[in-house]
Amino acid sequence: MQGDGLAGLPGPDNPAWDHERRERIKALDAALSKLSDEHRLIVLLSDTEGYKLEEIQDLIGVPVGTVKSRLHRARARLREILSEDGTFFSDTSC
Repeated sequence: MQGDGLAGLPGPDNPAWDHERRERIKALDAALSKLSDEHRLIVLLSDTEGYKLEEIQDLIGVPVGTVKSRLHRARARLREILSEDGTFFSDTSC
């Protein structure tokens, strides 16, 4: 649901799974903090808050092509950061 952020993610009543989930969220938060402000904003608006590209364009006042480019670069950088620290494994076979 738009506006819920990470709190909107469902989780089973499993303490071990909840702990793992919290650790991954902390790692993601740390990785997000390493992005530039403009990249972090685009990722949060798109992937966390659920805004469409055209809505982001209107919110931040840049062309949709720029939104797409920044989102692509930001996601690539997040994958790089999270792969380097071992949080997520990158599958280069795709």
